[in-house]
Amino acid sequence: CARAQRGGIQPLIGHCTPDSPDSYQPVIEILRQLVAPMDPAARSTLPAELGLVLGDLVESGVDAAPSADGTQYRLFEAIVATLRRLSATPRVLIVEDVHWADRPTLGVLRHIARHQTLDRTIVIATFRDDDVDGGRADLIEHFGRSSQRAKVTLTGFDDHEVRALVRATAPPETLGELIELSSTLHDVTHGNPFFLRELLREIDDEVHKHMPDYQRHLDVLRALGKWQFEREEFDAAYREHYSAAVLSPGDALEKLYEFSFIGFYRAGGRGFG
Repeated sequence: CARAQRGGIQPLIGHCTPDSPDSYQPVIEILRQLVAPMDPAARSTLPAELGLVLGDLVESGVDAAPSADGTQYRLFEAIVATLRRLSATPRVLIVEDVHWADRPTLGVLRHIARHQTLDRTIVIATFRDDDVDGGRADLIEHFGRSSQRAKVTLTGFDDHEVRALVRATAPPETLGELIELSSTLHDVTHGNPFFLRELLREIDDEVHKHMPDYQRHLDVLRALGKWQFEREEFDAAYREHYSAAVLSPGDALEKLYEFSFIGFYRAGGRGFG
């Protein structure tokens, strides 16, 4: 975004979320950025099909649902026409977390990315390939034509980058301690920037006050060396790497879940991660 803005381009950004009640969420967000500032008279000149997804801004006049035969195509064409009319070129559309998009959303993104009239348009879609099934992954990776698309795989931070993030975000009172733990933080989060930021925030807000020996628990997670593990594996690692612990392994797991060191916890014995 920063590079585009330095070049005088204002990216249009939409987001996918796992609990969205509506299809087309990221496209609705992008369209809203363009349509909301218009006065009512100007909005009245927009395609009526936009009212199917922007009912509070554009009067639809279309009785059929967006998924009805023929209506969906007209809606897609209306979206393209609106982008072409209202967004400056070159266009940069950024759609975050496409692994949560439903099929209608993937369909309209493909339509936009492949439309011949949207020249000088870049569509950037971010997704986690471990959170998407095979069919949707194929749709995502083939938004654009083969000659016009590229996939960039992002890896986790290395030790030096983790240390730099710690230096940039950690409060002064815990900075030295966290710098010493940077290698462990890297191993526990696999260098994932999002997980790192969340873990550092949790340590600063809660863990440091309520779980002063959290470093030793990080050592246990680091020794496990994988995202998911079973209760028996944790028990063995806990006893080996923290034999002087006050908490039992079960209580330690509860604490690790409470303070977001592990993302989910199923008490039946499997599914820690």
